[in-house]
Amino acid sequence: MSHEYETTRSEQKTEVFKQFLLGLKSLGTCKREQCACIVCDSQLTRVFSIGYNGPPADIDNDACTEEPKQCGCVHAEANALIKLGHIREAYMYCTTAPCIHCAGLIINSKKIKFVYWIHTYTDGRGLMALQKAGILHDQLR
Repeated sequence: MSHEYETTRSEQKTEVFKQFLLGLKSLGTCKREQCACIVCDSQLTRVFSIGYNGPPADIDNDACTEEPKQCGCVHAEANALIKLGHIREAYMYCTTAPCIHCAGLIINSKKIKFVYWIHTYTDGRGLMALQKAGILHDQLR
């Protein structure tokens, strides 16, 4: 296979995952902002877990207060990370760059090697934490 074909194929897979993320976020039940996350292998051939944001399991979706940083919803990244189990190395794709709290969870999991995101979060501390921890990250275009 030519390098050009492999590059084109990689770009196609990335675009499919981007569209998957954008569709998946519609399942989020947070009233303030819907977000989604996919954890997969580096080749984009195996999905290990997905997550979207909303109140904790068995808590009514109306529990979300819509207040920034006070809505009570579990973030998409956290919901995806708790499902990883025995997976030792993975890539994370997010609709929004991780906040500082989710960046801490990503770092502590010791499983995520690269984080991609579509939209930049209002606070860049999460990306700075990932960088300090040696976790590569980049915005999807």
